[in-house]
Amino acid sequence: MSSASEQQPTGDRAQGAREVIRSEEELRVEPQWRDAYRVRVTKRIVIEERTITVPVRREELVIEHEPITEETWRDGPPGPAEDLVLTLREEQIEVVTRVVPLERVRISVDRTTERLRIDEDLRREQVRVEVDGRSDRAR
Repeated sequence: MSSASEQQPTGDRAQGAREVIRSEEELRVEPQWRDAYRVRVTKRIVIEERTITVPVRREELVIEHEPITEETWRDGPPGPAEDLVLTLREEQIEVVTRVVPLERVRISVDRTTERLRIDEDLRREQVRVEVDGRSDRAR
């Protein structure tokens, strides 16, 4: 049996109780993917001048004069005078360009992670009880 000095909450007290809900802000960081920028990859043709030296051959006419002596005349008079026709030739350069594969360029996207410092002020409520103009400590 309980003594009179012990006080136990009664049903009246539970029914007359009042509540105050204390709240505070909570910091949540949720990364979201957004378009940062657009990249366009294009190829362009750059023209550069190239100079090379190529040896080119040709035939040249060589004329030799030989004096006629009695000894060479003894072999007989020269043959009938006919026109002599020779064809001289030369090399000509033909420039041909062709496209050849040089390298393969691969383009990919790489994700990197960096740490960002976020400073934010968070608010929270405090409950203060005042009894007859005196305040109790805040909670």
